[in-house]
Amino acid sequence: MRAGLGFEYTPSKKLEDPLYKRISYRIGGSYTANYLSIRNENINTIGLGTGFRFRSAGITQLDLYFKYNVTRKNSNALIKDEVFRLGASVKIGEMWFLKPSDDF
Repeated sequence: MRAGLGFEYTPSKKLEDPLYKRISYRIGGSYTANYLSIRNENINTIGLGTGFRFRSAGITQLDLYFKYNVTRKNSNALIKDEVFRLGASVKIGEMWFLKPSDDF
């Protein structure tokens, strides 16, 4: 089972606004109840994440994110596992299916 919740805030979606007003801010978290059980203890994971999305002209986007996951067991000789992720992704696109206006 996995449950998650996240929020995103974008001050403006207008392309004519400056870039700093079009940045999307994201934050979220998740809880995972894994199927794995060791010595009758469930191994569960909690994750937190944050990120930014930069939009340029059209639908081209750059995403930067940071994620932190922790498996919370330090008892019964089990090891606490922490994972840090820093990443980026680029989405390059074009608007193909827009009807051209008659005002050339």
